[in-house]
Amino acid sequence: MSVAEFVAQRLINEILPFEHTGSHIMNNNPTDAQIIALLHESFQKVDRAYFSDHIGEALARRCALQMYPSGDENIEKYNAQINGFATAAVALLYDNRLFVANLGDSRAIVVKQLNGDLSAIQMSKWHDPTDVEERVRLSNIRAENIEPPTRCFGDFFRKGGYKENPSLKMALCEPVIAEPSVHGSLPVDDSLRFLILINGGMVRSIMEENPQENVNIKIASLVAKEFVQQRSMPVMARAVVDCIAREHQDAFTQNRLPLNCKRRREMVMTFCCIGDFALGASIQSSTLIDEGDTMDEVSTGQIPVDDHGRVAPYVDLSAFESHPLKADALTKIAAIMSECAEKANAEEMCEEENTEQCGGFSL
Repeated sequence: MSVAEFVAQRLINEILPFEHTGSHIMNNNPTDAQIIALLHESFQKVDRAYFSDHIGEALARRCALQMYPSGDENIEKYNAQINGFATAAVALLYDNRLFVANLGDSRAIVVKQLNGDLSAIQMSKWHDPTDVEERVRLSNIRAENIEPPTRCFGDFFRKGGYKENPSLKMALCEPVIAEPSVHGSLPVDDSLRFLILINGGMVRSIMEENPQENVNIKIASLVAKEFVQQRSMPVMARAVVDCIAREHQDAFTQNRLPLNCKRRREMVMTFCCIGDFALGASIQSSTLIDEGDTMDEVSTGQIPVDDHGRVAPYVDLSAFESHPLKADALTKIAAIMSECAEKANAEEMCEEENTEQCGGFSL
């Protein structure tokens, strides 16, 4: 059983157990905070269960083989069993409130229609080294040159076994984690049209074919176009996936793909109508706007800037300017900076001495 299959079987049952009793949180009118906590806990619980229940025996046998090598067994056999990973996006609709939890590069997009215009709202986080927050997290634990995704289920050699990974062994802790990003709640009203869930393979296929393409608008417009045909949901989803696949194939034959792109990734997509909006309803629009992630982040248009377009300071130092200990604080700051500079100079001198002692010998 692959990581994805294990997660598919266990994750939903952790969130909504098939035999849950009246004591389960979802049976007791949960608040937004309680639902968000449940989603966080469920993702991490499934990840722990994967390592303990599913590949625990393989990990134990591999550990024993490392301690007591045997000619009858090959450690690579166990490496293959523990090397997989999976990403996920889960949508939970409760009491006309929509929540989305994602791990990795899976994406959730909500499409709404207001005053005749369609807009796409991304309700997921891009767990990738290019994301600013992820880059800061990885930098703080000294994890460098890490491949995406930076969060996922499984992936032993970038979690519990990261010390065996030459490129990650200097990290202070496990670089890849199973902590999901949870968005919500989003009130379900008459403006919402449908929810789209796609995997990272579909996102990256679009980005490879056209780096300037807005993925959210691309997917939402293709789905809206298929709605006009009034076909079944599976047929419409297949048509959208086929369209992306054809465009990626055309880019490959025309040598327009990045040099490191040797093949197209597997693409998975599902979507459903939200609220009272039903298949076959009118969804014609000449405008489609990407609202981005409007639930957790502030758009750059709302950030105050000065006359030069720079972000205005948000720390009030007026009290410090008149504080009686201001001079002492500045003196201590200057002393610390001087000490840091002396240490840096000492390290440079040490490096120069080591270079001279090497006598120019190189391998």
